[in-house]
Amino acid sequence: MSCFWQGLLRKVPEIKSSARTPQEVLVLLKKKNQITPNVHWQGQPLSSALLLQNYRDIQIYDAPVTDGHLTSSCDPFLLLVAQLYRCHIRFTFAGSQIAIDYVPSAEEATRLIPTYTFSSSRTHFS
Repeated sequence: MSCFWQGLLRKVPEIKSSARTPQEVLVLLKKKNQITPNVHWQGQPLSSALLLQNYRDIQIYDAPVTDGHLTSSCDPFLLLVAQLYRCHIRFTFAGSQIAIDYVPSAEEATRLIPTYTFSSSRTHFS
């Protein structure tokens, strides 16, 4: 059950150019882990405490990719992907639409920001 990592690998070109397997996706994101101050969730910035908690959650994440990833509506890995790859994510989670948005700096304001769409059920992420 590595569908979370496979979904990221399939849909995010920058990940696809750096990783070939679900395990490599996890290693890549853990290596690039950082605080995500430019990312908003459902139109709102994240609190300092949540930013730090998300960073720490990725740092200590040690589940094998074959065990699957219990994705949350405010998933630290999705927030990190938005920050690292300067993208928006639209995520259908348990029937609800979740918006994770990269908020560009003034210098980036004219840059086109790609949007990647994902969905999940109780057992699958795509």
